[in-house]
Amino acid sequence: MVLPEQYKAFLFQKQKFWTEVDKLLPNTGHKEHFKDLIDKMLAQTPAERLTIEGVQQHPWYTSVVPLTLEEVKDSFRLRKQAISARKVVSPASRRR
Repeated sequence: MVLPEQYKAFLFQKQKFWTEVDKLLPNTGHKEHFKDLIDKMLAQTPAERLTIEGVQQHPWYTSVVPLTLEEVKDSFRLRKQAISARKVVSPASRRR
């Protein structure tokens, strides 16, 4: 169960999270629908959260067009570049 204080911290960090997601996801027309779907799935109260039926009726779920092989490769290439750019040197590795 998510505690209210933990959820508040999540909400505070949500914009930062989506900024990072924007760097990783290909810029397709479905990105905003995806973000909306995830936000609704992670709503704090069960009454606000989407049901399975709600997920299946959501525009992202009903309108997603499968990516081509080239689009998948491009997506993985961009993710790999983003991850490589963010590699952090740990204190333990600096002592070596």
